[in-house]
Amino acid sequence: WAVLMAGGSIPNIRNLNNRALLAAIPRMKPLDVLAGTHGQYVLAEPGRNYLVYSHSGKTIQLEPGDIKGTFSVRWINPKSGEVSSDGNIIAAESGVELRPSFTPCVLWLTKRKSGEDSGL
Repeated sequence: WAVLMAGGSIPNIRNLNNRALLAAIPRMKPLDVLAGTHGQYVLAEPGRNYLVYSHSGKTIQLEPGDIKGTFSVRWINPKSGEVSSDGNIIAAESGVELRPSFTPCVLWLTKRKSGEDSGL
């Protein structure tokens, strides 16, 4: 995950089988958008996909100027590669503040299209 988050071209990420995420990762670039949170790193396709790796266990915060819109929230276990949805849909007009339920973790935010069904 460290190689991926640093923008490496061939990271060795085991057990990651989510096709949508695998398609989005090559479009993402490292981004420095966290509100002073140490131990958290971001890849982004601004306005569409945000991937946050956290090994700190602290709340993940993205500033309002960095992310806007309605996003689906998914959590990834970096050890197993399991992608799970917590069912949350967030409106990021005032930024994002989410607390991970396990550490280390990866948060994946995906922009929702207008009129998209709320089921994930």
